Amino acid sequence: MEQTIGLGDKVAMLPVANFTDVPQAGLRVEALLEPTLRQAGLRQLAVYPPELNPETLFEPGERKAQAEAEKWARGQGMRYVVSAAVNEWRYKVGVDGEPDVGLMVQVGAPPALATAGDTEMFAINRELHDYFREPKRLAERGAAVLEQLSGELEGRMNRSQFLYTEESWNYTTGQYKEYCTAPSFVDYFWTVRTMHTPIWVLSAIVENFPPVRCYHTVSTGYAGFLGALLKRRHGKSLILSEHGIYTKERRIDLYAVRWIADNRTVLQRDPTQAGYFRALWIRFFEALGRMCYDASDQIIALYEANRLRQVLDGAQASRTSNIANGIDVVRLARCGPCGLKPSRPSCA
Repeated sequence: MEQTIGLGDKVAMLPVANFTDVPQAGLRVEALLEPTLRQAGLRQLAVYPPELNPETLFEPGERKAQAEAEKWARGQGMRYVVSAAVNEWRYKVGVDGEPDVGLMVQVGAPPALATAGDTEMFAINRELHDYFREPKRLAERGAAVLEQLSGELEGRMNRSQFLYTEESWNYTTGQYKEYCTAPSFVDYFWTVRTMHTPIWVLSAIVENFPPVRCYHTVSTGYAGFLGALLKRRHGKSLILSEHGIYTKERRIDLYAVRWIADNRTVLQRDPTQAGYFRALWIRFFEALGRMCYDASDQIIALYEANRLRQVLDGAQASRTSNIANGIDVVRLARCGPCGLKPSRPSCA
């Protein structure tokens, strides 16, 4: 998937690996590459510290130095790294003496290292999932856990904790063994990653969101979850106005889509029941809806049946109200059929 590097993104240039027999060819390429990247608009470009350069006259290219440079980039919080390798460096025959260069350049996220992970955070994460499974019984504790975990999405429970730690692996495999009724762990693993990764994308948006006095979301789902994060981060009011019930509409969509894996055989499939992964996606969006309802100060529905559905899905009744299509019927009722004079259509 292509991704554009933003002008404000922090980018690190790593040492250029020298695979030629020409001493310091990597250094020469770096001298050409750095100004080229800056001219391309990378304002936040940082070059690795000189002491990490592996090239000497006798030792071209050293893996240990490359690993140290990658570690430096991670420590500096770089969003992207530019790595390169030169495999040909020779001068043309003639007066100009310009070199022919064989070069490979790659841009990507800093390589991640597996770590043990934060045991306490994953214990809290388990409590949060227990709350989503039994929201009424664990309502009081669930709200506190949600508050604590959402505040750590860029800290102790950041994206790397979810993707690259042993605690995350142990938690995922444990949940699979305890709850998953589908036989494929591969499908379970990638389903869990796919549905949760956008949470950290939204968390990054929160970090750069402009200051406002109030937040308004027109649905639950990922948009509502973003509103909930902003509310918990900045303490401003959050208003939710649902024209329809997003969780209900999403459930209908998820029943119809074909990209969700279903490991049941033809004889096992019951048309009245969703497969495990389909049900998992539905529960996930129900959980997002509950988090939005928990955070919203006002929850507005289009009519009473939808308001009652919001309450059934976890909204606090005292925060809910109806606005019928946004029209003040009482105030406009006096106009009546005779009170309004149709105007003649005109063209500008």
